[in-house]
Parts: sequence; structure tokens; C-alpha cells
Amino acid sequence: MTATLTPPSPTLLKGQPSTSPFATIPSNDTERLRLLQLIQQHALKFGTFTLASGKQSSYYLDCRLVTLLSEGADLIGRLMARQLLPTQADAVGGVVIGAAPMVTATGLAATAQGLPLNGFLIRKATKGHGTQKLVEGHIAAWMRVVLVEDVVTTAGSLVEGIQALKAEYPSVVVSGVLSLVDRNAGGDQVFQQLGIPYQALFNVNEVIQK
Repeated sequence: MTATLTPPSPTLLKGQPSTSPFATIPSNDTERLRLLQLIQQHALKFGTFTLASGKQSSYYLDCRLVTLLSEGADLIGRLMARQLLPTQADAVGGVVIGAAPMVTATGLAATAQGLPLNGFLIRKATKGHGTQKLVEGHIAAWMRVVLVEDVVTTAGSLVEGIQALKAEYPSVVVSGVLSLVDRNAGGDQVFQQLGIPYQALFNVNEVIQK
């Protein structure tokens, strides 16, 4: 059975962004410290790598090895749910494939914490069959949404995702972006220029300095 999406009160139908900032997770939070250990243990690789932005790097963060780890997904969901609870968002989403397990984990954890969240995913290209949509999942025009991402470098993929989302749902409000790790490569400045609140659980310097 398909779930029915019910809009909130008429005062929210225009899609005003939430004025509440993200909650900040203390640096010494037990769950946060355990997640940092998992990232360092499973995701952090040293060598010569070409990033999605085309830039070269001496290290690589394959955070799918954490987001697809049962303990990692559980921690990510609970931490990001705590971050976004003040926004009172209606849905959480992200760009495939990196954000997919994070969307599910965050939605489940937020619901357990008292904020039922719909989930949606943004494709990078339409499929040649089915509905042929770029945005899949539970989303409606009146919603305020938070996007999640594993690693933010230049934010190019997320900006393209936001553009695709707004093309299909122009009145949807992007209340903010949460990431697992920020690589200090200008992504935060991009979101600032777009007027979109952004917060990362970890700065890359904290991750690579074991």
C-alpha cells in the first residue's frame, strides 16, 4: 500500500525554511567518537587517488565501507537525526549511491526520536524504463527537506542534485545539508553562497590525524 503524504498546516504550505539551526554534536560525544574510529578503520585509505572533482589526493575516504556497516549505519542515523531534529524537516534525501544507506538510517533514527521523516533519493540520470524520474521516494511540493552526503569536497554532486530536485519540485525548501566528512575543499563556501545551512560531523583533519 502506498503511503499518503499529508501536508502540514497552511502556514507551512509556502515552504518557508526552518529558522532552527542544526544541533551540534559535542566533539567528545561517545557515539561520535566511535563513528570516527570506524571511519579511520574502514574508510580511510592512503595512496594516490583521483577524486570525483578530478583533483588528485594522497588519501581517499570510501565511506560506503562505513555507511554499509551495520554499526556504522546505526551511528550515522542516530547522530544525523540528532543534528536535524531542530529543523523539523519533513523528509531526508540524498544523491545516489553514496547517500542511499544514510537516508534510510537517518529516517529510521529520526522517527525513533520523535520526528517521522519521509525518504527520497536523487538519481544522477533517469532510467529508460518505469517512471523515468530523477527524484524517487516520498516527497511532496510542500516539504522542507534536509540532504545528506557521505563526503563533501567541492559539493558539485550535491549542487547538481539540488538542481534536479528543484526542477521537479520547485517549491520544496532545502533546509540544509549534513555530511559525514568535509574535505576542506570549498564545499562549505558553495553552500554558504547558495544560502543553504551546512554542517559536517567531522572535518577531514580530524579523520586523517589518527
